[in-house]
Amino acid sequence: MHAVACIEAGKAYYTNGQRDRAQQCWELSLAYYEDKEEDVEHYARVKANLGSMLLSDNDAKKHEEGSNLIEESSSIKRSIGDLDGLANNYCNLGLYYWRGKRYERAIACTRKDLHISRTVGNLRSTASTLSNLAGIYTDTLQLKKAREALNEAKRIGEDLADTKLISLVEHGLKHVDKVGRELGQAGIRFGPAAECACGSGKEYQNCCGCADFEPVDLPYEFGGVSEDVDKIIKEMTEAGVQPSRLDFILREPDQSHQTRFAWCRMEPQDGWLKMRELPDMAGLHLASARELAEEAKDLPDSVTKPLSCILLSVCAAEAFINQVAFFLHEIQTFPENHLHQVPPELSPDAITFQRSMELTQKWEILGMALCGSYWPPKSNLWTQFRNIIYLRNELVHFKVADYEQVVPSPKETHEILKRIPLKVKTRQIPHAWPMRVLTPDVAHWCITIVEQMISLLRDGYARNRRETGDPLAK
Repeated sequence: MHAVACIEAGKAYYTNGQRDRAQQCWELSLAYYEDKEEDVEHYARVKANLGSMLLSDNDAKKHEEGSNLIEESSSIKRSIGDLDGLANNYCNLGLYYWRGKRYERAIACTRKDLHISRTVGNLRSTASTLSNLAGIYTDTLQLKKAREALNEAKRIGEDLADTKLISLVEHGLKHVDKVGRELGQAGIRFGPAAECACGSGKEYQNCCGCADFEPVDLPYEFGGVSEDVDKIIKEMTEAGVQPSRLDFILREPDQSHQTRFAWCRMEPQDGWLKMRELPDMAGLHLASARELAEEAKDLPDSVTKPLSCILLSVCAAEAFINQVAFFLHEIQTFPENHLHQVPPELSPDAITFQRSMELTQKWEILGMALCGSYWPPKSNLWTQFRNIIYLRNELVHFKVADYEQVVPSPKETHEILKRIPLKVKTRQIPHAWPMRVLTPDVAHWCITIVEQMISLLRDGYARNRRETGDPLAK
């Protein structure tokens, strides 16, 4: 009860300008609520109150402390689902950064406030935030967007029959019109191509305007270090080798996490997050092929599923080696570039290498560069790999010169059938070679060989790294 009373007393003191007394009350509450899980909501609330007060302090040194307190409060509110409180935190941060003319962060925070307010369905809060956003837009000369935000706020006021809100919005619209006239008379450009108000000299759309987008609820939790990363760092360090991000990218995945959908790159900006994604098409192709191969087992006469498996397995082989080419080329831009040998064919441009080089050539060049003495593969595996690629090409392009004799059965075995191991079952039927080859067994064979090749390159790379370490150090 004492702690709750201190929260309310602090608000009363702060409203009446007695900041020191307010801080004393809130710090008393904070001391009580700390480490008490059942009162975490109050704990976050007090942190937000203290943070907001410090943001408005005349001493600029306290602003960073205030911002940190609100961020800590927001993290708690997010975890417990206090969306109203979270929106309020972003509102206070947005106003603070707006006052300081840090427009990028102000837009990012106010956009988050607006997104959450709409999600909650709090119309008054939404209208208030729209008005704040319109003010930022006006300062940054984005007059069309300012009018759009104010008109939306006005519609909310009309739905709520809130005459005060409508009056405030109409006043804002008149101010935007006045600013527009003044800019026009002065010949100053406004809109996305206007010079950014932050003083960077860039256009708004390429500067603070980058933060002006509808926030996305990402299904990720950030924080900590991946167990895989820890394991790789430990293994490399124990082997006396400097770790590299390529060690993590080319690791052999855990069996329970075979399908990776994409690699993601998070790029923190000023108050917002830019996310880039590189789909792991090799993993998706293989996952699709495996699923179809399992289905084909129950349909021994099917030809469509085995056909898909053959095509997808070779697609996986090409997607994988293209991904390897990209990552090896990209490593040249990172500090650990001296740890890796980049073949001359790849050095200037990864995309040209990917598009102009034949598939087996790409495997040979990159396999030698990454695996060293652990490359090439054993001749039997390499031959089967090439035969699968040949089979896939023949199925895809299917160039024909004549009908294929099927009755009586030809004395000479067809060239395609010669390339399939005897232990892999084909059909003995009076049909052309595709119908004989497209079996569940052949599908499984193709997937297995491609998986073996991918594992061989990953394993060969890891072994070679542990043995060679830093080539320049030697």
